[in-house]
Amino acid sequence: MRTLIVSPLPPRRDGIGDYSAKLVRAYRDHGDEVGALTLAPTTESLAHVGLVSFSPRRWLRTLRGALAWKPDVVHVQHAIATYGPHLALIWPLVAVLRLRGVRVVITHHEVTRDVERLGPPGRVYYALVSRLAHRLHVHTDAAAQGLPAGLRPRVLVRPHPVYPLPTATTTADRLRARHGLHGRRVALLFGYVNAEKGIAEAIEAFAVLVGQETGQPGDAAPAALVVAGEVRPRPSGFTRFEAADRAYLASLHALVDEHDLHGRVIFTGRVPDGEIAAWLELADVLLLPYTRTEQSGVANLAIAAGTPVLATRTGGLEDLFGDRLPMIGSLAPAGFAGDLAAALADPAGLRARAVAAYADLAGSGSAADLVAALRPEAGSPAAAGATAAGPAPADPVAAESSPSATTSAAHDTTAEVHP
Repeated sequence: MRTLIVSPLPPRRDGIGDYSAKLVRAYRDHGDEVGALTLAPTTESLAHVGLVSFSPRRWLRTLRGALAWKPDVVHVQHAIATYGPHLALIWPLVAVLRLRGVRVVITHHEVTRDVERLGPPGRVYYALVSRLAHRLHVHTDAAAQGLPAGLRPRVLVRPHPVYPLPTATTTADRLRARHGLHGRRVALLFGYVNAEKGIAEAIEAFAVLVGQETGQPGDAAPAALVVAGEVRPRPSGFTRFEAADRAYLASLHALVDEHDLHGRVIFTGRVPDGEIAAWLELADVLLLPYTRTEQSGVANLAIAAGTPVLATRTGGLEDLFGDRLPMIGSLAPAGFAGDLAAALADPAGLRARAVAAYADLAGSGSAADLVAALRPEAGSPAAAGATAAGPAPADPVAAESSPSATTSAAHDTTAEVHP
């Protein structure tokens, strides 16, 4: 089988790009030839690569190349902020491939976030592009519920895969020495910086915690709050979001000044892949005080590393951690500070609890499991019981692409609407 991935790919720094690179390997491990339609040259080894360009001539060349390669499946990794205006070029490519009999799978990474930001136009947009797919994949039940009811028979709900951590190029001890963290308890905020990550709320709560340390016994290890990450680069057309994130980062520095937390709150900037494992080993607790999210790739890094997480009950975070670890009860400074103090009181005990709690998560939800679920032989989501999206009317795509309606047996699509 030939699978064509539509996604950013390394060396571009992008969470979805990293996700897709691992998915490429999983498809290949299943015996597929894998190609890609992407926005820039990639370091991945692929059987076919087409670059999506605003040049009409290059766009046609990319389309002809994809058709000549004759993929069986096109799998789109979709989030509006990932592509920006390039989506106006990508969806026509996907539509033509679908009309030529290629099965279409779309993984929506940020349904709830996009719809909340864009409102009714976002709902209309998702309804339109989702109709291109024979199979829709989302990571949470909330995302499935955000799609039109008539499309839910096509929806496969599978959590974000838990990937092995990147190969380490440094150690926790070296990071402690570099940032003056020896003998200190560490609460870690990790990933791209934006207001929805609740970083300001974490700093406010940490200021309360620092105030409570005054007068404690001298052998109590002082805590540090590490903000490890940078502002996410945005494509043209979405630079106002990047500007807003940079303004937010500036406000975080101002908040540190206001509370006189210099040396207690540490900003590292971008974290190279080779340092991820060391930061997660170093951290006594990873904070996910998100105010809005659908799912979190950072959460899955923590699961892979066995790092304890203290999270809000937002989006898919409650599904992951609600029955496994303590959660943030309130983002109000005093309440959050109490939850953080409890998490830092017994770091070794909390880590042991996390490792035990993650045992079932780390052993499931891999990229290989996801690829297997998306294979034609896996059957439909509804038949497999793989979605909690609930019952819905019969799928109109099944009728329009049934054996009697197609001329190519090689691309036959049954009523089970799978890729």
